[in-house]
Amino acid sequence: MPNGNLLVYDNGDDRPVPPEDMFSRCIEYEIDHDQKTLTAVWQHKFDKFCSPTGSCRRMNNGNTLIG
Repeated sequence: MPNGNLLVYDNGDDRPVPPEDMFSRCIEYEIDHDQKTLTAVWQHKFDKFCSPTGSCRRMNNGNTLIG
C-alpha cells in the first residue's frame, strides 16, 4: 500500500483450529523492517469460512473492497 503497509486476504484454511472455528478475513499489517515484525492494524473478520480464494483492495476514498 502507499503507506508501506500490507493488505491481504486470509481465507483461514491453514489455521490449526476445528472446522467450526474457521473464519476468513481481510487484514492490514504494518511492517517494521528494522525489527522484522508485522503488526496487525486493521481487519475485517467474517463469521464463517469463505471461499478459498479472495482479494482485498484499499480504495482511494479509504474504503476497502473485499471480493
